Amino acid sequence: MSVASNQPTSSTDTQDEKDKSLGMREAEAVPERPLDIERLRRCIIEFVHENFLEVVFWQMQTANKDFDEMLGVQAVVLLSKMDEKERGVLLMELVTIVHEASPQWRQEYERVVDAILYYAHAAGVLSINMCVEGLALTADFTLRTIMDPQKWTFIEENIPLMDYKGVRSLFK
Repeated sequence: MSVASNQPTSSTDTQDEKDKSLGMREAEAVPERPLDIERLRRCIIEFVHENFLEVVFWQMQTANKDFDEMLGVQAVVLLSKMDEKERGVLLMELVTIVHEASPQWRQEYERVVDAILYYAHAAGVLSINMCVEGLALTADFTLRTIMDPQKWTFIEENIPLMDYKGVRSLFK
């Protein structure tokens, strides 16, 4: 009997081992997201401020100075790995980037972050609620910078598509 009690039952113990290994993998994956968010943050900052590569490879720049396709792709890849709660954290981080910028750079940061939000929504990884909320939160209501009419047209057109919770959080 002692031999039988020492041997694990195959179905329950195997499942427990799988759960433990899955839990260990999930625990290992948690620290990666803040690093990914910080990496995206650094890419945005480097894009807004002139950097060495932009000077050296000026002929290979994108025609759109307000947005780089690679920033959009990086944001889409990051957002596709996240659940809804983590996407909210990333959205607030993007808003924080805009609000922490010095007044001389604020409008540039706003343009880049707004372009990322449009791109992520068009790619289908950012809901209309989060996109509209992010666009509204990046706006400068102090009127120190020019408000983007395209942004407000987009918000106005998409408010009817939002659910109740999205509209409520927008007006908080």
